[in-house]
Amino acid sequence: MICLPISADTPEKLLAAVRECGEGADLLEIRLDFLERPEEADIAGIAKAASLPLICTCRHGSEGGKWHGEEKQRIKILKNAAVSGATYIDVELISGPDVLRELRETTSAAGCKLIVSFHDFSGTPARDSLLDVMLGQQNAGADIGKIVVMAKSPRDVAVPFSIYHVADRADFPLVAFSMGEPGRISRVACLAMGAPFTFAAPDTGAGTAPGQITVSEMRRLVKMLLTPR
Repeated sequence: MICLPISADTPEKLLAAVRECGEGADLLEIRLDFLERPEEADIAGIAKAASLPLICTCRHGSEGGKWHGEEKQRIKILKNAAVSGATYIDVELISGPDVLRELRETTSAAGCKLIVSFHDFSGTPARDSLLDVMLGQQNAGADIGKIVVMAKSPRDVAVPFSIYHVADRADFPLVAFSMGEPGRISRVACLAMGAPFTFAAPDTGAGTAPGQITVSEMRRLVKMLLTPR
């Protein structure tokens, strides 16, 4: 599946962006942290307008997001999204066990799935560090783990890919790839490694992370490289 991140600074613009996102995506990531007042987001209305599964996140500033407010308020926003029609809630592993447990309880009761994520915009940690991250995601009760790191060279791309076989043995759904220009191809190749979805940028407008491929180009590459002939 291809996930298209959607962001805007007001609920009205966010809803309009969802309606105008066009074809090519299989699910949408709603970036609530871009909103001036994320607590006003109409997740139920967005879900109805999109007719696609929604990932809702309120990304913390420490992992590349725009949220710098109180943690209690951020968790309240995510819990509201979980009970208002989101298919997935994405929260960072660094949020800590108490927060993760609270969100796990909410998502389970709401029939929503929990993505526990890790982002490193500064570089690529060692393989053992990423394995520890994945173990933490599993222990937190994640339905899906997400590990996204910055590649500074083509060699860096091999590091997150090297943990896919461990995730496969553990039957743990994992999305792991690299950002940056050297990591662009990993956004496509991760699907062949077993990732349930990857991320693409809108055909018009900016993406939300370095190295994102447009959704139409991503769809073309998936069809060309990964579709059985």
